[in-house]
Amino acid sequence: MYITSFMMTTSLLLVMALSPFNLMLTTILQTFFVALMMKSLLNSAWFPMILFLIFVGGLMIMFVYITSLSSNELHTYNKYTLFLITSALSLTLIYFYLGPSESSEELPQISPLKSIMTKMYSSPITPILGILMSYLLLVLLIAVYIVFIKKGSLRGAALNYASG
Repeated sequence: MYITSFMMTTSLLLVMALSPFNLMLTTILQTFFVALMMKSLLNSAWFPMILFLIFVGGLMIMFVYITSLSSNELHTYNKYTLFLITSALSLTLIYFYLGPSESSEELPQISPLKSIMTKMYSSPITPILGILMSYLLLVLLIAVYIVFIKKGSLRGAALNYASG
């Protein structure tokens, strides 16, 4: 219930985003709330988490490209926009605190054996996690090496590509 109200608020913010930074921030928030909603509906955290990480990774690449090509400008906000955003967020928070409260007896109890951390770091999966971390470190080092070879930002590469 609360997640849907936050999703509606971020949808309102998404429509009013004027700069690439604001657009990316609201899209990440919307993606986070969609992942939370999927987690509550599916009773599994793996699929929403993987979907969130893939989507945010793609967003970060697009954000770096767009911000390197766009000019640096200050963010100015209209008073009407600020009033609309703050009123929507405050109404959501008021509903969150004054809404029906849930007692701790109604919340499901998670046993330590079924915890996701226990499953994730269990003995058979540990070598796979080590390989995955090593692979991610290798990809990071290769990306840093490629950037140092080019010795420039995406803006310089895009301008050279457009002129050549």
